[in-house]
Amino acid sequence: MASLSAASLLLRTTLGARVLTTAADQLWATAIMYRSADKVLEVEFSTGERFSYPAEYLRAHSPAAEARDLRGRPKVVSGRRHVGLVGVQPVGSYAVRLEFDDLHRNGIYTWPYLHELGQHKLSRMRQYIRTLRERGLSREPPRLRARRTAAAGGASQQLAGGGQQQQQSATLSQQQGQQQQQHNSSDGEVSSAAAGGTMTQR
Repeated sequence: MASLSAASLLLRTTLGARVLTTAADQLWATAIMYRSADKVLEVEFSTGERFSYPAEYLRAHSPAAEARDLRGRPKVVSGRRHVGLVGVQPVGSYAVRLEFDDLHRNGIYTWPYLHELGQHKLSRMRQYIRTLRERGLSREPPRLRARRTAAAGGASQQLAGGGQQQQQSATLSQQQGQQQQQHNSSDGEVSSAAAGGTMTQR
């Protein structure tokens, strides 16, 4: 097993002399480097292309059998925003095994699959985030989400002390609004204004 150092790991492959039989096999990795500081794996291919893969992206698209449901479809993995790699192990001359710090260590990424992930990284990541939202899931780990929820709850309690004053102010504003609405109605024009726009979370 190739264990990653605290800084990074650089793996050079010598696969150019192997005998190939199909067009798909003409693709292989010539260099792999993991940047532990930002948790990004960089892979250079025999085509000269170079792709950067966040560890979260690779974990969410693991080809391991346990990462798929009974129908063979990828399972939705949440809470992996800060996941990292702890090991990189070549598998023969056709793939690499990636070991993650959440104990997932059975993902074998073939060179064509890694290349495909690199080519479609943006669209696949957008779809991943979209699926999380549709299922009410998050990229954040459960513990971090719990701490943020607790912090938000504390802030709400601090604001609750001024609730009565806010209610009185809201009542006054409502009365003023009714008067304004009556004024607008006399002209035959009643309009409503939106409080704010729709925010798209990134």
